[in-house]
Amino acid sequence: MANSKIEIMKKTIQFMLMLFLTIGTYCSTWAQKKPFYNTQEEVIEAAYLTLDDWMSSGALKESIEKGLEKATGYTTLEGNYVFDLTIRHKGEVASVFKVESDAPVKMQNYVKNYMKELQFPFKMPKDKSYKFRYEFKF
Repeated sequence: MANSKIEIMKKTIQFMLMLFLTIGTYCSTWAQKKPFYNTQEEVIEAAYLTLDDWMSSGALKESIEKGLEKATGYTTLEGNYVFDLTIRHKGEVASVFKVESDAPVKMQNYVKNYMKELQFPFKMPKDKSYKFRYEFKF
């Protein structure tokens, strides 16, 4: 009888440990939110790193080209685009201003509109927006 109580206690302890392990794993994956940056320097650096990554992987060009032909008549995205981007709150693009480009106007407008839909993978203070310049070379 004492032996069965010990077994029940062992099973209860094992169950509790598994429960805590499961809850801990769930909480750690749930807590993996977007990083939060407080200063202008942190936000702009994170934005540059994100854009550099999207450009070097080709993901940005590929996603822009998906609707390019239907919207503009061009099949491939080419040219240099210098944009002033303003980002706010949850990494959303608030505004895009074309500074310079050597691409046709239809393509410039399409890329500009696409950039307005971008969402950066970080957050920043709600009451702040930061403007920076980035050159896209396709």
